[in-house]
Amino acid sequence: MKIRIIFWIAAVSTFLQALPLYLSMFSREFKLILIGDVFGESPSADAVAMFDQFALVVGLLALGFSFICIGATKFRGLVELRRISFLLFCVLRFFRTS
Repeated sequence: MKIRIIFWIAAVSTFLQALPLYLSMFSREFKLILIGDVFGESPSADAVAMFDQFALVVGLLALGFSFICIGATKFRGLVELRRISFLLFCVLRFFRTS
């Protein structure tokens, strides 16, 4: 399997993992479902504000990582592709362990 295909798979899977966060930014009902799973049926205003910040930060991190993976497909040399592949693996490992 080519390294570029692996980058595309990583970009798409990261985007799909963060999809609930993106949906919660645009749908109030979906956001309340996600908040209700953690904080119960009647979350406080602080819990909603905290979730909004969490969704924004983590969603943008995932989106940024997806764009970095897509941009990494432009490298042509095998040495550079291997090096960026290792660096993206390290970053992705921290993102997916939580």
